[in-house]
Amino acid sequence: MKRLTLISTMAIILVLAIGVVYAGIGVQATEPIAPSVITYPATSVTTDSARLNGDLISLGTASSVIVSFEWGTTAGGPYTNVTDNETWEQMTSTGSFSANLTGLTAGTAYYYRAKAVGHGTCYGQEMSFITCIPPVTCRWTGGGTIGDKRDPRETHGFELHCNVDQLPNNLEVNWGGNHFHLDALTRVVCSDDPTINPRPPRAGCDTIHGWGVGQYNGVSGYKVEFIFTDAGEPGRNDWAWIKITASNGDTIMEVSGFLRSGNQQAHNC
Repeated sequence: MKRLTLISTMAIILVLAIGVVYAGIGVQATEPIAPSVITYPATSVTTDSARLNGDLISLGTASSVIVSFEWGTTAGGPYTNVTDNETWEQMTSTGSFSANLTGLTAGTAYYYRAKAVGHGTCYGQEMSFITCIPPVTCRWTGGGTIGDKRDPRETHGFELHCNVDQLPNNLEVNWGGNHFHLDALTRVVCSDDPTINPRPPRAGCDTIHGWGVGQYNGVSGYKVEFIFTDAGEPGRNDWAWIKITASNGDTIMEVSGFLRSGNQQAHNC
């Protein structure tokens, strides 16, 4: 009877010991693992807005993760702004996320990185984008003469805009008894040439490059390409290039040079 009691007591002790071991294993704390996130290139970039993109590739040991973006205008930080996602985008599974930025400054470089907060905080790599520069919207008026009495002197006059949909867009060219009339401006690019320094400066652009279709001596189907510059006062520093071609590509007239007389003026719209 005593031997049975001893064996029973030892069995109880063994069971308790095993229980303690297993209990010890069961209560061991799991080490927290931070989430993982990737920064992707910005999309839908305009003059004053952009969309930032990222991807949560792991939640770590957390059941949910808060994602956002840090951003600013200094490479490498400090990032002075945090997207609104910080307060509301809580992800319970991996996947992509984004945030829209508005009120940005045109022609400015911005730097950003994705951020994820769970059982720890992690950041994606820094990326950057540059907001667009708004198109120049100038209006052009004037004209002038290229060549002298010994040449087949060309004269031209115009009222043009840096937008084909903004009217009027008129151009008249005369040379050696011939005449070209612009019917439609089909493409136009206005720019600011850093080598031209108008005095006084009139507008945000000093060069207009245009393409159009019109009539040569009253016959339709001819094309024109031109460049006019405004170098300020006096107009003798203004430059012009005009080329008129037939529908088969033959050149009807091409002339270029500084104005002998006249003035080409760019104005702010």
